[in-house]
Amino acid sequence: MNRAAQLSWIAPPRPAPAPPRAPRERLARMRASLVAVVVVGSALIAGATAWLVLTDPVRVATAVQQGRVTPLVAELGRVIFGALRDLLAWL
Repeated sequence: MNRAAQLSWIAPPRPAPAPPRAPRERLARMRASLVAVVVVGSALIAGATAWLVLTDPVRVATAVQQGRVTPLVAELGRVIFGALRDLLAWL
């Protein structure tokens, strides 16, 4: 028996591990993820604001006239929370 036949039952050597990713590539992926989160969050807030303007224009007008944003932010939070609750109940 030749040497190759004797060693045929041994598993072949493992391939070398992939080199670590370049910091720039990792940074680019992280940046893309961050941009996606910001875009989704902005769209959510814009949609909730439009919904609030359409469903409760008096509260929005009062908040804008008085220059206080606290009631508006609280109502936006309620709208977003309600939408997420309904979405999770639907799923």
